[in-house]
Amino acid sequence: MGDKKTDTDQPNGDGLVDPSVYRSGSFLYFVEPEKVAEFQIKKGAIGFDAPGATYPHKDEKGRCSFEALVDQYFPDDMVLREIARIVRGADFPEEINLTPESAGLRAISQGFTLVEDDDLFILQNATFLYNALYASIKSRAENK
Repeated sequence: MGDKKTDTDQPNGDGLVDPSVYRSGSFLYFVEPEKVAEFQIKKGAIGFDAPGATYPHKDEKGRCSFEALVDQYFPDDMVLREIARIVRGADFPEEINLTPESAGLRAISQGFTLVEDDDLFILQNATFLYNALYASIKSRAENK
């Protein structure tokens, strides 16, 4: 059996999971925020973006869940680390000026569910957006 991941409600810019999760043998469950901690214990899942989750929306170090994941699994990928800063700025209104890209990412992400209600479609298109952001930051770093 594949990994199990939990997230709250529906995709909306934070808590997005690559669509390959659906094809990888892993499971993605959308659970009400107040039920994530209990659900992850019961199902052996990894919770995201909810109180008591393995990766809460904001951890004790002030990181968003994406930033914590990058720190844990990809600490040497400087492009992902920069994206993690952008995402943190987009996730937390008080940090919107953390990077020049954060406000734009926040605005775009908040619009996902306003223009589409198909979760897989949103995830596929958000993946394109994040891949483009990755390529742009990587190119900028290589051309310095």
